[in-house]
Amino acid sequence: MIFLKRNATLTLDTMKTKNLILILVLLLTTVVSAQYQCSRFYPFEAGVALNYHFYDELGNQAGAVTYSIDSVEEIAGIQYATMGHSLQDNNGNRISGSEYKLSCEGGLLSIDFNSFVRPDMLRRLGSDYDITGTNLVLPNELTIGDALPDADLNINATIGGTAVNFTISFNDRNVIREETITTEAGTFDCYVIAFNMEMNMGYPYTISSRMWLSEGVGMVQQEDFDETGNLMNRIVLHSFND
Repeated sequence: MIFLKRNATLTLDTMKTKNLILILVLLLTTVVSAQYQCSRFYPFEAGVALNYHFYDELGNQAGAVTYSIDSVEEIAGIQYATMGHSLQDNNGNRISGSEYKLSCEGGLLSIDFNSFVRPDMLRRLGSDYDITGTNLVLPNELTIGDALPDADLNINATIGGTAVNFTISFNDRNVIREETITTEAGTFDCYVIAFNMEMNMGYPYTISSRMWLSEGVGMVQQEDFDETGNLMNRIVLHSFND
């Protein structure tokens, strides 16, 4: 999730360094399905669109992001969806965008670990790099106390003749409770999932998060905390169409 300074807004300069964290967290959590097909929580219907608002630690709106399902296909019994995202500042100006792939088979959603890294980051790495990892998965059936599988991404690259390593991992993913919450988009019965995102891109950093996930809607809200337990920011479902 984005690190926001007090009273900050999502400017282009801010997003150059912080958009990666936004995309990584949203990959865990996004969005709705008009029909319960293979995935109970994620959308697999072209045309679905959702809008989220970001708030800093003081509760000030700091930007928005819109997600859309651009295409859906089924190959050999596996459903695939292409999800696009558009990040906007407080004035509605588009800052950046990208897309990534989801797949679903047998009631288990899988997000390709290659989707955890931004395309512009790969361009900066040049051609001498190797990516390995473990897909992030979400089952349809959730119960309080469930421990969900970890996921990770590891990039080994050579930049200017120097070997570098970047790692990102999603750990300690647990279903901790059920809760009903209300946003501008409506009132939703949710599972609350806690997880940690650990990053090492030259220095280690851990973000602790709580995500509210609702059947047929996906993520409704997420809160992110720094290493001292202070609230960094919130993302809240503002509106959606199905």
